[in-house]
Formats: sequence, structure tokens, C-alpha cells
Amino acid sequence: MSTNDHTVPQAYLKRFAELRAGKGYYVTAAPANDLTREFTPNVRNVAAVRGFYWASRPDGVDHHEVEVLLQKIEDAALPAFRLMLDDRDYALPTRWPLPEGHRVAMPWWMAAQVLRTTRQRARLEALRNADQLAAPGSVGRYGANHAHLHYMLRQMGAIAQRIYEKPWCAGLSDVCLLTSDVPVVILNGQDDPDQEFAMWFDDVFLPLDPHRFLLLPGQMLQKDDWRKRVDHRLKLDGGLGLFLNDAQWAAASRQVFFHPDHSPLALDTKQPARGQRLPPPGAADQPPRYVIEYGVLPGDLSVSRRWLIEHAVPDPS
Repeated sequence: MSTNDHTVPQAYLKRFAELRAGKGYYVTAAPANDLTREFTPNVRNVAAVRGFYWASRPDGVDHHEVEVLLQKIEDAALPAFRLMLDDRDYALPTRWPLPEGHRVAMPWWMAAQVLRTTRQRARLEALRNADQLAAPGSVGRYGANHAHLHYMLRQMGAIAQRIYEKPWCAGLSDVCLLTSDVPVVILNGQDDPDQEFAMWFDDVFLPLDPHRFLLLPGQMLQKDDWRKRVDHRLKLDGGLGLFLNDAQWAAASRQVFFHPDHSPLALDTKQPARGQRLPPPGAADQPPRYVIEYGVLPGDLSVSRRWLIEHAVPDPS
């Protein structure tokens, strides 16, 4: 029996959605290959694939057990999201770094989100199909499900460890942020064959809501600035946050998502996001490259919560 399996947690997408009385949470979505075709679905109906986790027990993996595991990881991280985002007075968390329990729960959430996406499955399929005959229809899908689930279970703890060990930057962007069906973006290493190494070496970005994000500096940023070797905070003024949306759009598998009242600048003017999209996993095209520079917010400063609703003026050009 098939089920409608979410590849991005609904609780996460609700942070980018508006609550409509008696109807639930609704988010604005757009196809990654045509940002002008906006629509506003319930979060239950996006980032979901029928039978995505389906696999049978004889091979040692049961899809129900995988879904239970993912739900436990999501539930464990909810208090960390609340501590980072729900301060009544400040837009950036005043308690930073996070307490140890939350600092452990969030890496597991992020690792699961790195591994469970449709883009990750496409990457694994590209590697698997490079040296074997493509399987027909349902046979290929069954094999892909098994290979993906086994990979998730093997890699999740190691990738979570790399995330835990990195310094974390809690950031605020004046520009409204979007997310996608690939919310955790490994900048310059999204489809690296060694996902654990890429997580350690490269910069990692996760939008948390329409204005807040996590940025995990990679080895080069840490080498150039000692302040980025420990947890810190960041304020991206004006249009500086646009590159975060570019990276999300570039890595998205099928769709991007954003809050109906917080439309990102690139979409306000109905113009395509800048730059180029990442090529499909396994393609020979060169992916876009990102270079990040930013100043650390002094440790004794924070940002008033009112800046979550005071938006940057769109660039008329």
C-alpha cells in the first residue's frame, strides 16, 4: 500500500505559512523552473511523494519504522526551533549557543533533511545507474527506495556529528527568505559523492523562517576569521540576503516555498532568481560556485523583533 510521504517536515513548512481559520496552514509555492507560476497550497500537500519511503521488511528496512524514526527526530528538534525563533523581544536568539540538548537535536534534524530529499535520491540513482542496466518501472522504484533508505540510516549519525562539530551562525536577513524541497543547502558541495566530507568542509545554509536562518561556516571561513570558529550571530542588511535565496532556488529539486506575506525580492518583481540552477545530479554541467564574506555581530548586540516585519525596499532594476 502506498502512502503520501513528506520529504520536508510539515512543522518546518508551517514557519513559512499563514494560518487560515478552520483550514490549516497555507504556503506560497512556485515551480523551481518557473518562479512566476505561484500557487498557495496547504502545507500537507507539498513536498510529498506517494510511496517515497515504501520498502519491504525482507531487506531489513521497513518504511513504517523509517517514518517513525523521522517523526521522532522532528519532534525532538521542535524545542530548539522554538528557542531560536520565538523570543518575544528579539529576532535573534538571546541564548546562544543553544543549550546542549537542543544543540544535539538540531544536527539530527538537519542530517535527516540532508538525506531524505528527492534530490538526494536522484544523486544516489545517478551513481547506481552509472554502472548497471536501468531497471523498468516499478522494479527501479522499489530498488531506489531500498538503496535510499539504507543510505539514510547508514549516514545520518555521521552527518549529524559533522553538523554538531561545526560553528553555528544564527542570522537575520532584511530580505524575505524562501525555502525549498531541499532546505539544507551545502554550498559548493550539494551533490558531492562524499556527503559527510562536504558537510564538514563547505558552508551550510538552512532558512528557519521568512527572515531567520542558520549558516554553518566551512573550513575556509573558519580559517580566515577566528570569530567564525565558534557559535556567533549575523545581521544581513538591505539586499545582502539575496544570495541565500539564489542558493535555495539553485538547489531546489521541484519547488520553492515562501510565506504569502513575505515574498522574496526576486519574486516580487516576477524576475527569475539571479545566477544559474544546480545541474541535475549526475549531469556533467558545472554547478554555480559561491563565495561568502560577512562580519560577525558583536556578542553583546542582538536585533529587535520588529525587524521581522520591516522589509527591505525592492530594487526597481
